[in-house]
Amino acid sequence: MAPPSRCGWCDNARPAAMSHFLQQLSLSAPHFTLVLAGFLLAASGRWPKAVSDALAMFVFSVAVPALLFRLMSDPSRLPPVQWRLLAAFFGGCLVTFALGRLAGAVLFRLDGVQQSVFALGGVFANNVLLVVAAGAVFLGTMYPLLLDALGLGKISVGPPYFDTVFVPLMVPLVVMMGIGPLARWKHAEVPDLWRRLRWAFGAAIVAAVANEWIEGRISWLGGVGLFMAYWVLTSILTDLWERLRPAGGAQASHGASLWQRWQLIPRGMKGMMLAHLGVGVFIFGVTMVKTYEVERDADMSVDESAEIAGYVFTFKGVREVQGPNYDAIEGLVILSKNGRELAQLRPQKRMYRVHSNPMTEADIRSRITGDIYVSLGQASQGDAWVVRLYYKPFVTWIWGGCVLMALGGFVAMSDRRYRTLARKDEVLGAARPAAA
Repeated sequence: MAPPSRCGWCDNARPAAMSHFLQQLSLSAPHFTLVLAGFLLAASGRWPKAVSDALAMFVFSVAVPALLFRLMSDPSRLPPVQWRLLAAFFGGCLVTFALGRLAGAVLFRLDGVQQSVFALGGVFANNVLLVVAAGAVFLGTMYPLLLDALGLGKISVGPPYFDTVFVPLMVPLVVMMGIGPLARWKHAEVPDLWRRLRWAFGAAIVAAVANEWIEGRISWLGGVGLFMAYWVLTSILTDLWERLRPAGGAQASHGASLWQRWQLIPRGMKGMMLAHLGVGVFIFGVTMVKTYEVERDADMSVDESAEIAGYVFTFKGVREVQGPNYDAIEGLVILSKNGRELAQLRPQKRMYRVHSNPMTEADIRSRITGDIYVSLGQASQGDAWVVRLYYKPFVTWIWGGCVLMALGGFVAMSDRRYRTLARKDEVLGAARPAAA
């Protein structure tokens, strides 16, 4: 006899979700099957070009419109429309397209057609990233439902899956991020790239292992994340060294100075390096937080202490305080390390006067090496309280990486070469009618 379900709504939702998925699959499968068949026929190379062109015209002029008309002619077969989802998706595409056209017009001086192509490229890139992330979430959501529908058992997919699945998706991208700037278009050779990047690769491995050894815990997933962060950094340094070193080798003393060679690097390349550095900083912050964060719930009386990550938290009691629109119980926790007081943290448990639900207000000590959170839980026996202690190393680096990525994008967009090329195209375009 199967055990009773903990969630009756889940049991009802799973068959409905599977039915909805199969309905979507049956509606979209003919279109994608037709497109896939055309791609395979064209890729085989056994068809004359005239036949391929005729088939393409037939597919896009007759077959696909006929399938779409058949689909839309029977609304009863269509799933219910999620207006909020449609508005979010197409609204995001519209905003991206508008920003792309604005950037093309203001920053790059593109004409109307070029602005549209530039904006559509942004929409396409945005949708690719969205599809990759949505595909990972879709797999984690539908796989348990599929197993349940086939009677193969029940499994639960939670944060461990979603924390793990993005690693194999991101590793190839980050590896190529280090190789791409050093690869010559259509002339890149693997032996040459390995010769130039082998020291960067080795240094990234050594730095990742040393980092984990210093932290005192070796983790396979953490090691992969740290390697990716250091790989981005060492590949940037390799690229920068090749651009800054003297043309005659390290022993050359003549020629342009280091500052002059730095000025010769295009601003677009500098922006790319800065954005890639932001990616590395972001990966480093995420890896350190997910691998080495510490959380603890401590039942503490007055003057009692607890320790996490080398920090000592001493509870000094609570008091009642009043805010502009709430009443609160405020705790006092002394943070110290190696016998030296670092901060006084004052977490609160607030009761807002407009409603009776208590709200917890944590106190945070933020530093570049990590943040410490202290929140007040429930009252315990006597003068004791449950105090929640959190240590999140290098969490601010996540936001710093995002700032560097955005700053790198702006630096790259400010490169005058793009505006010069746009003006040249405008002059050539105006000269063609006159020459004709």
